[in-house]
Amino acid sequence: MIQKIMNWIRMYWFDLKYRVQQYPVHSNEVKKILEEESKGYIECVDSKYYTCDYATAKLIASLIPTKFLKYKSEVNDCDDFARGFYYISRALFPTLPVGYCHVKTSRGKHALNFIIYKTAAGRFDFTFIEPQTGLLRYFNYKMYLAIV
Repeated sequence: MIQKIMNWIRMYWFDLKYRVQQYPVHSNEVKKILEEESKGYIECVDSKYYTCDYATAKLIASLIPTKFLKYKSEVNDCDDFARGFYYISRALFPTLPVGYCHVKTSRGKHALNFIIYKTAAGRFDFTFIEPQTGLLRYFNYKMYLAIV
């Protein structure tokens, strides 16, 4: 029984890794996408990434376990959640263009994650990830710091 479960996990993981590595995207294109929504500094730590479609991005965001942490102001708040999400996703999927960013909102500053994905129309786009819930959403925020 355990062997069947392990085989299922391996198959699921290999399928997910394949889906993540489908579409190559260069760091210049990543910067171009982010500069349209940014008013600040953007840094790409790698020169080439491999990304996926929106459905796979949504699945990956739900798998990163930061949503199970407890929020505590100034100890484990939005920037800690976002950094944790960034580091875990980079460890699991090192070529996936998942980033860490700071944005200005009507309530002040906030830390989020984002992911570059391939749209059904065949172009690259990005969406924000709220690391405290693992949900993908597009906000009309302006980034002033973004690291991918």
